[in-house]
Amino acid sequence: MFSRYAIFIVVMLIIILSGCSSVTVSTDYDPAADFSKFKTYTWSSVKDSTDILAKNELLLHRVYKAIDKSLQSKDFTKVESNPDIIIYPHAITKERAKIDTWDYGYSAWWGNDPYGMIGNDVSTNITYYIEGSLLIDIVSAADSQLVWRGVGTGFDDTPSSPKESTENIIEVVTKILKEYPPQQKNDEIDGGLL
Repeated sequence: MFSRYAIFIVVMLIIILSGCSSVTVSTDYDPAADFSKFKTYTWSSVKDSTDILAKNELLLHRVYKAIDKSLQSKDFTKVESNPDIIIYPHAITKERAKIDTWDYGYSAWWGNDPYGMIGNDVSTNITYYIEGSLLIDIVSAADSQLVWRGVGTGFDDTPSSPKESTENIIEVVTKILKEYPPQQKNDEIDGGLL
């Protein structure tokens, strides 16, 4: 029979692990833009040949579907002409380095030194990996100005299966667009902060 303490530990571990995700999200927006006026959207085509989405049409269509689902759940309507906003998704990768250093405590050396030297026993490991970022830019169709940007870092552009790819994209897009439209304050709408 588990003690109350053991049950508490198990519950806390489940809560902590369920909150962990490899995707981190950041957003930015123009405080002068009135997001309440934006109700319809359309797509921009991916033009940059170095963009991961331009190189992988299957990935691009999965991103489109995930964004459509997220925006339409917030009562946005996709239109063919005269949209309020234009959606520009794009993805990039960068090589990153992860540096892990372990300090095993103090160790002593004896040898020709009559006093004996005390030093740290430290080990460092460097691992290189590719980090992907999915960016969703939202541009006002009226003046072609960027009004909102969301970035999801930790995007996997080389999943092991179509199912894994779709799940990864849905996770990233949902987290990014959770912050859209931004919750603006009245002073931001009236004149912006800058």
